[in-house]
Amino acid sequence: MSDKTINEEIFVRPYRLGDEEKIVPFLEMYMGWRAPRGVVPTEHWKWKYLDNPVSKAAVCIAECNNNLISAAASIPSEIILRGKPTLSAQGTDLCTSPEFRGKGLISRVSDCRDSIKEDLGVKLDYGFPNKASSYVSLEKRGFEIVPLKFIQFRCVIDLDEFFQGSVGKAKRIAYSAIKSMRKVSSSPDIEIEEITEFGKEFQEFFEKCSKNFDLIAARRPGNLNWRYLDPRAGQFKAFCARRNKELVGYIIIGRRGNDASIADLLISPKDTKALDSLIVKAIQYATETEACSLLCLLPNEHPYGRRMSAAGFLVEERYTGDIKMSMIWKGPDLDDNIKKMLKNEYIKCHITLGDTDWI
Repeated sequence: MSDKTINEEIFVRPYRLGDEEKIVPFLEMYMGWRAPRGVVPTEHWKWKYLDNPVSKAAVCIAECNNNLISAAASIPSEIILRGKPTLSAQGTDLCTSPEFRGKGLISRVSDCRDSIKEDLGVKLDYGFPNKASSYVSLEKRGFEIVPLKFIQFRCVIDLDEFFQGSVGKAKRIAYSAIKSMRKVSSSPDIEIEEITEFGKEFQEFFEKCSKNFDLIAARRPGNLNWRYLDPRAGQFKAFCARRNKELVGYIIIGRRGNDASIADLLISPKDTKALDSLIVKAIQYATETEACSLLCLLPNEHPYGRRMSAAGFLVEERYTGDIKMSMIWKGPDLDDNIKKMLKNEYIKCHITLGDTDWI
């Protein structure tokens, strides 16, 4: 795709090698974008957009007098829709410099990005928007909302830090009472091991587990190794659960800021003993690393959520900035049955924090 001139001064074009040197400072200044602690920001950006094993990323920028003034990007992913692998793209890092807002640049860089995705054969566009991108996507870009409610489960680790002040003291007492009554325990027939590489057995495990969901991002070994075990991705620890050496589940815990988060979690169908054992391991890890809380994001009514509540996690509605978290989608070439599924409030989705780009 060739560069496209909007007027005499403003140009919109696809990413060129080396553009990250100006994209990253731009996003840091106007979006609060940040790399994980200890990771060089441009290296994190290149990991995120240039080294994704699924496909090429779609990144476009707008320039005025050689200065970056707007940017839009999408991360490629493979979404399994009722058992069918579908090349997809998650919208990310959409931003315009304040002095150029209101001039239609978001639409123009998004058009550039969409052209790349069309060339790649992307069938499903989706995202988890903030207030600004939600308005643009729903009102101007033809997206629709998946009728999901997202829940954030919180296990408070540092009670003194989390419950502060006179009101906090009363809440702390109440929460301590809840935790004393709600506990899960590790099962003696489950062994927990640290994962240093995701191998072939995780592919087979994913294929077995994915049959229980209408929508789930593919968790193939290459993707898991890239997403969680590449040092440029951030601080993650991965553990698996085995029963008689058979893989029955895994959990991935990430750190950003004061909290630890369950970035990914997948369990053999209805294996609550494996799930409980991995929850206990996550709480132990969060405690050892002195996290304030351990967080877990899941869609409402997800089968894992009941065990989170049983373990004493607080139940909170998840927000993206100042709006409730939502999932939006667009896919004009999808089968009609898939479109109906994405509009169904009873859709069975497996979405975790690691399926977003927030950790």
